[in-house]
Amino acid sequence: MKSQLKQFAFAICAIAAISGCSKQDPVNAQSAPAAPPAVENTGPVVFTPTFQVAQKYSSYVRQDASEATDSEFQKLPDSVLDNYDNIWIKQAASIAAPDWNILAGIVHPQINSETNVFKKQEVADKVKTEVQPDKNSLNVVLGMQGKVIDLGKPDVATGEYHLALYPNEAETFTYAKKTLYYSPDFGCNHCNNIMMVVKVPIEKCKEIEALRENSHKDFVRIYGHIVGNAETSGYATKAGLSVEVESIEIGSRQQGQFKSYFILDSDQMARLKSHQS
Repeated sequence: MKSQLKQFAFAICAIAAISGCSKQDPVNAQSAPAAPPAVENTGPVVFTPTFQVAQKYSSYVRQDASEATDSEFQKLPDSVLDNYDNIWIKQAASIAAPDWNILAGIVHPQINSETNVFKKQEVADKVKTEVQPDKNSLNVVLGMQGKVIDLGKPDVATGEYHLALYPNEAETFTYAKKTLYYSPDFGCNHCNNIMMVVKVPIEKCKEIEALRENSHKDFVRIYGHIVGNAETSGYATKAGLSVEVESIEIGSRQQGQFKSYFILDSDQMARLKSHQS
């Protein structure tokens, strides 16, 4: 059933103004001239990571197949791949406005060659009864594949890492002629290239760098909530779901396991959105 992995598909400023007033005379009070606008903050923001995943994420649905490397993917049993599909389909049926026509083509691919629109509609209506929505399934944990991260070496004096994320470089997860993917939404206007400075305690830096010695590729895990359909190509075999990113975890894949470096939790991601919007 498995075909070649094409991988996983998968895109951050605040201005303040002040004004004042002064008493001009006993009768007529007028506002003083407005102060000049504050200069936009374009300097680097230093983010503070945590090293333990928040408890609430333990109940999130995990898409384990999305984290597999090329070599790991080749060894995945069909049951894991089928589970990925089934979870994605349930999630797509659980959003506020499901695209039942797309879902019909995924669940019953033979309908894609059907030219009778009434027969297509019948299948779409049938899928509504076959797939049971579950709002709880919209909370998800998944991996971002592709060349989406650039983590520099730490400053040995300060423990600061320079971290760059490239959401637009995320690759889609494909097998069995299907591309059912997730598109991360970082909630900002300029998310093509996300540049961050993350300050880590020196002793923790040493642990992280020891892990990186055994890995050739750093990895991003996303904790988020599915908010709707992503842009699709219009083909029933290719469809995406948009995921609002709540937290991210940086680490690496080693011997089939995820080794965590640090987590940027929801508070830090909120700061990122504020700085990049």
